[in-house]
Amino acid sequence: MAKIMVIEDDHSLSGLIKEYLTQMGHTVVINYNSVSAIRVLKSEKFDLILTDVQMYPVDGYQLINEVRQFNKDVKIVAMSGAIPDTQRAKNRTVIELEKEGAGSFISKPFSFEDLKVCLDDALAS
Repeated sequence: MAKIMVIEDDHSLSGLIKEYLTQMGHTVVINYNSVSAIRVLKSEKFDLILTDVQMYPVDGYQLINEVRQFNKDVKIVAMSGAIPDTQRAKNRTVIELEKEGAGSFISKPFSFEDLKVCLDDALAS
């Protein structure tokens, strides 16, 4: 199974994600902010990063961009509940995330089945 870092500032959601992914057999490390996450990512190898987009002080776009400067291979899935309502605006957001280096996107709220499918696809690519 995979070693996954979850970067999510919502402690309840990150705890639920960790519990679910651990039950699936993955090793999961939680980081509640992107600054500390980047430090860990520079020193440890992960198969996949699941990161929130709306964070402070470094948002998901910046985090993805910085990770890609020192790790081109790790799979990155971005997640956000703050995606605009229109499909056109959502597509533009996904394209911007892909330009930074995210391979996949999942919109919050999501079901754990949707999360499983998204992560399985990301890990298989």
